[in-house]
Amino acid sequence: MLLHELGHFYCGHMPEEEYSKIPFRSGLSKEQQEFEAESVAYLVAKRMGIDCCSAEYLSDYLEDKNMMPVVSYDSIIRAVAKIEKLLKISK
Repeated sequence: MLLHELGHFYCGHMPEEEYSKIPFRSGLSKEQQEFEAESVAYLVAKRMGIDCCSAEYLSDYLEDKNMMPVVSYDSIIRAVAKIEKLLKISK
C-alpha cells in the first residue's frame, strides 16, 4: 500500500538522500519499522474513510509477538501530518 511506503519514508526509515530533509533513523529493527509504517497507513486511511487491512496486520503482529515493539509515537504522528498535508486532507 502506498500509505505504508510513505510511512517508511516520513518516519525516516530510508537512508537520507540529497533531496530529502528527513533524517534517517538508524538502529531501528525491521519490526519497529514495519509497525511504525503500518500505524501511519492505518491512521491516514481511517481519517480518509478508507477501509484497509492495517488494523488486522497490526493486531496479528501483536498476537504473534505478544508485545508491541518500542516505536516513536512522535515520528508516527509527524508522518501522518506530512502525508495528510501532501494529500491536502488535514482536518
